[in-house]
Amino acid sequence: MKRIWLYTFIIAAVCLSTTCLAASRADEIFREAERMESAHNLTRAADLYGKAMKLYVDSKEEGKAALCRAGYGRIQKITYEFPLTFEEAKAAIKETAPKTSEKRIDAWLKRPGVAKLTIDGKPLYFRSVDKNFAFRNPDVGQSLDHIQKKYRQYYDIIRKLIDDNKREVLTPGAVYPYKQPVVYQGKWTLTIERKKLPRKGTLQLWIPLPVLTGPQTDVNNIVVSPQKYVILPARIDTDLGLVPMSVPLKKLAENLLITVDFTFTHHGQRFRIDPANVGSYNVKSALYREYTASRGNTTFKWGIRERARKIVGDEVNPYKAARKIYDYVVGQVFYSFMPHYSLDARCYPESLYVHLNRYGDCGAQSSYFTALCRAVGIPARTTGGYQIIEKGHGSGHFWAEFYLPNYGWVPVDTSIAQVADYLPDLTDREKKEYKDYFFGNMDPYRLVIQKDIDIPLTPPAAEPIMLSMALQDAAALCDTMLSHPGFLVNDGWKYEVKEVTGREE
Repeated sequence: MKRIWLYTFIIAAVCLSTTCLAASRADEIFREAERMESAHNLTRAADLYGKAMKLYVDSKEEGKAALCRAGYGRIQKITYEFPLTFEEAKAAIKETAPKTSEKRIDAWLKRPGVAKLTIDGKPLYFRSVDKNFAFRNPDVGQSLDHIQKKYRQYYDIIRKLIDDNKREVLTPGAVYPYKQPVVYQGKWTLTIERKKLPRKGTLQLWIPLPVLTGPQTDVNNIVVSPQKYVILPARIDTDLGLVPMSVPLKKLAENLLITVDFTFTHHGQRFRIDPANVGSYNVKSALYREYTASRGNTTFKWGIRERARKIVGDEVNPYKAARKIYDYVVGQVFYSFMPHYSLDARCYPESLYVHLNRYGDCGAQSSYFTALCRAVGIPARTTGGYQIIEKGHGSGHFWAEFYLPNYGWVPVDTSIAQVADYLPDLTDREKKEYKDYFFGNMDPYRLVIQKDIDIPLTPPAAEPIMLSMALQDAAALCDTMLSHPGFLVNDGWKYEVKEVTGREE
C-alpha cells in the first residue's frame, strides 16, 4: 500500500513539474511575442502567440490563452489591411485609373499621408489604396465611370427629396421632423462551413438588429433561427440592437446556418430650425454629460478641441456652430476608405486619425464631426447601420446627429454630402442645395442598428471583437480558435432588404 502511495506521489509531482515547466516556457514565449509585436515583426510575433497559446491551453491557463488569441487577432487585423508592397499598390492604382501617369502615382504613394505601415521591416500599403487614390484626387474620381454612375444615382434620388421639401407648405412655427416613411423587410444570413470551425469549444455571436429611434419605428416580426442558440431575448429598445447567441461546437454536426428576419419602418427627416428658438442646454442632465464626453473613437484631445474652437470662432448658437463644423468637415476632409481593423487593434481613435490626416470614410468623418461638436459643448453622437439609397442594396454606413433643445436629435451626413464634389456637371447652386440637404435633413433609406459608436455588447465580450466601434455584421468570439472568428463571419455574412411600401418611382 505504501508503495502505491509513493508511486502516486511521484507521478503527481512529475505532472506538476511538467505543467510548471510548460507554463514557464509559455510565459517566456509570450513575452517574446510581445517584444516582436512592439518591434513590428508581426509574422514572427503571430507564430509565437500561437505556440504560447497551445502551451497555455495544455496547462489549463485559459486567461493567458485568451491573451494569446487577442495578440494573434491584432496581428491578423493589421496584416489583412496592409498587404501591398509599393509595386503592388502601384499596379492596383494603375488598374483602377489606367489613364494616370506612373510619375503621378509614384509621387502620390510617397506622400506622408498615404496609409502604410512598416511590417517585418517592409513598408506595406493599405488594401484599398487604389480606391483612395481616386477619392482623394477628385479629378480622377470624376473620370471613372463606376463612381460617376453610382454617385449620379445617389444624387438623382436625393434630388427628388430636395424638390419635395421645396414644394412642402408648412404652418408657420410648426415642426415636422419625420416624413416619407418607407417600410422594409430585412434578412441576415450567416453561413460558416463546419470544417472551418473547431471540433469543440463555444462560438459566441452578437447578431445586429434594427433599434427603435425617432425616425425608425415598428421594428417587428423578428424571427431568429435556430432559436436554440439564443441566450438572451432580442433587444431593440436600447442604444444597440442585437440578439446574443452561443453555439456549442461539440454539438454542431453540419455547416452553421443562422438567419434573422425582421421588418421595420424608417422615416425621412426634415428639420426646419429657427436658431432663435433653440433654447439652452441643461448641462447637468445625463444626456448632456454623456454626449459631450471625450472617449473611445470620439476623443477630442490632442488638438481637436482647439481645432473646434477655431472653426466655431465666437459663435455661441449651437445650431449655427454645428453648421460651421459640418461645412468644415464636408469641405476640408477628403472621403477615403479607412483601415478600421488595424486602428482598432492599435487603439488608435478614429476622430484623432481624421484630425491628423484630414481624410476618412463615413464612420471616421462622423466620429470627427461628433468629436468637434462635443469639444465646444454641443451634444452629438455617431449613428450607424446601413444605407439603402440604391434600391434593394444595402451597405454599411454611419452618419451623425447633434442635439438641440426644443428640437431633439438633428441628423447630418458629411460623406454622402461629398457625392456632389464628384459630379462635375452640377452647377454651384445644385451642389450647395445637395450639401445643404444633409444638414438637418435625412433620406428614409436607412437602417439604424446603433445610436452611437463604441457601445458595449450584451453580454459583454470577454476578448476583443473584430471592430469595437461598430456592429454592422455579427460580432464573434471563439474560445478554441487562434484565428479571429470575425474573418469567418465577414466571409459568410449576407444582407438582404426589400422595400415593402413607401418609395415613389
